[in-house]
Amino acid sequence: MSLKQIFNNNLYFIMPLVAFLLIGAFFMFKYPINEGHFMLNQYHTPFFDTFFKYVTDLGDGVLFGVLIVLGLFTRFRLSIYSAVSGIIVLIIISIISKELLFHDWPRPGKVFSNLDIPLHYVEGVRQHIISTFPSGHSTTAFAVFGLLSLFCKRNISKLVFVIIAILAAYSRVYLSQHFVRDIIVGAFIGYLVSFFVYYYFNKKFTNSKLDKSLLNYKK
Repeated sequence: MSLKQIFNNNLYFIMPLVAFLLIGAFFMFKYPINEGHFMLNQYHTPFFDTFFKYVTDLGDGVLFGVLIVLGLFTRFRLSIYSAVSGIIVLIIISIISKELLFHDWPRPGKVFSNLDIPLHYVEGVRQHIISTFPSGHSTTAFAVFGLLSLFCKRNISKLVFVIIAILAAYSRVYLSQHFVRDIIVGAFIGYLVSFFVYYYFNKKFTNSKLDKSLLNYKK
């Protein structure tokens, strides 16, 4: 399958993602990073405190493991792609970005604490203080749900997946774990990883056994 075919088949995920990136880019252009975060932080309710406290877990790295297990019982190809995507995300985010390049970049909690400006925090959510760029949860969410959308044929499912990824990414801003800049870059990296892993491995590995699972391997 060509890049163009993959792109056209996934417009229901890609177009909302592009809209999300453009809105985020416009927001960053319009407002300085601290001012923008403080403005968004003022919009909170008890319902969304609880909602985003749990939605943020949809960007946890353990989801790659969930996909690997899911693939064993659906398509081995999903397990392989998930493992490769997870390793690439780990290298880019945890090793290159957060340990080597941007380790000391402060998160909102530290920035506003130094400025002596109070933020709204959600009870029970541990506040990290450094390694803000890019957002690992946003990267993971868009890599995982982007990969699911690439394997899924139904457009409504692709739309649901991108909405889940966007909510998981925005939760990081709502919880003051990241700035808008961090989640936008993370979302872009995450989907880019899943898209090109899917394209490259589909092109290189055409063995039909990869489309079997533990349930039908001997058939």
